[in-house]
Amino acid sequence: MKVFKQKIKHLLFEHKAAIDHLRSENTVALKLAAEEHRIAESHLRRDKASLKEQVHHEQLKHEELVNTLKKVCKHFYYVYCFIKCLIFLSSVSRS
Repeated sequence: MKVFKQKIKHLLFEHKAAIDHLRSENTVALKLAAEEHRIAESHLRRDKASLKEQVHHEQLKHEELVNTLKKVCKHFYYVYCFIKCLIFLSSVSRS
């Protein structure tokens, strides 16, 4: 009976040691995964900020282009009106 109790104690000790070993391995693995996740998140945040900046610059470029096109269209409209007036005046003077 004494030998049986000793074997049980020994098995319980080994079981506890195995659990402690697995727990420590899992804790280390969890810390490593958390650090990798933190690094990946940091990279994603930096990339997001960079992309936002690029979008902002593109929006400014497009706004500038639209304003330039508005000015050009306005200029051509004035030229068009001027030519129409000249045509009208020349047709009136011929009559």
